[in-house]
Amino acid sequence: MARFALGALALAALVAAPPASASDVTATQAYVRANYAFTRTAHANLGSSNRALTNVLRRIGRECPHAAKGTPQGDQSQHLSNEVIGLLVLEADKPDRAAAHRFLHEVGSLRWSDPSLNRKLHTYFKQLAALARLSPPDVCADVRTWVSGGSVTLPSSTIAFDKAFEPNWVVAGYQPSGLSRFESGATRSLARRAVPLEEKLQEFEAAEVTVERWAEVLDVLELGP
Repeated sequence: MARFALGALALAALVAAPPASASDVTATQAYVRANYAFTRTAHANLGSSNRALTNVLRRIGRECPHAAKGTPQGDQSQHLSNEVIGLLVLEADKPDRAAAHRFLHEVGSLRWSDPSLNRKLHTYFKQLAALARLSPPDVCADVRTWVSGGSVTLPSSTIAFDKAFEPNWVVAGYQPSGLSRFESGATRSLARRAVPLEEKLQEFEAAEVTVERWAEVLDVLELGP
């Protein structure tokens, strides 16, 4: 009985998945190549990205140390701390900006017959493009403006930046699961080679950018998270 149920599930999965078309295979080949090139460049730039984060910390330390000292912790300080994360992410991403634009140029017109896969990838393209257009915020100016107003009204620039940054925050390298069924041979091998690069980039942004350096900048500003 269990064997019959498993067989029925496998058959249902095959029926539910439309066959791969030549255009799906071609689009996937192009995407996998572009994704690998992008992630390889971003991985190679990690040293430069790390130095950029150090420079941000030093600049904050020179320009506005203790700028938020004594300010209340709450929703407004959270918005400003999110702005700090955005600053760090954008500065760390600067060495990859040219590679991001090249990647988007190569993949922007690709299409897949699977609506879900197509939607996932094009959402990622839009988020990455929006992130690449953002300029790093002036955190020191925004914190000073907030403090000078009695810490009761956020600067409009902080609100606008957070609104643009947060929904579009993505990391270089993305291979949704539905992509793999259109891969074979060299394409599948290249896709697998990209995986450890993607994992390293995600680890760097999760640990180095949004935990360690973020906490260091908040400490220098004396800003509550």
